[in-house]
Amino acid sequence: MICRPKQVGRVIDALFGTVDEPGAIAEALKAGSAVTFVGFGSFHDQDGEAGLRPGRALNAFVHDQIG
Repeated sequence: MICRPKQVGRVIDALFGTVDEPGAIAEALKAGSAVTFVGFGSFHDQDGEAGLRPGRALNAFVHDQIG
């Protein structure tokens, strides 16, 4: 599969939103849900702000514990 920058941009906008349109994550948080990306972590409402609870894979990468 070949990813083109324009396609990637559309996916990012759909997930995270733009100034003009909320993305899927913002809509879910507003509805009181959490959004989980397996291995990466989950976005959740944290006292009225979007928060990230990192997953194991993200933590392992950040702390050089991969491999």
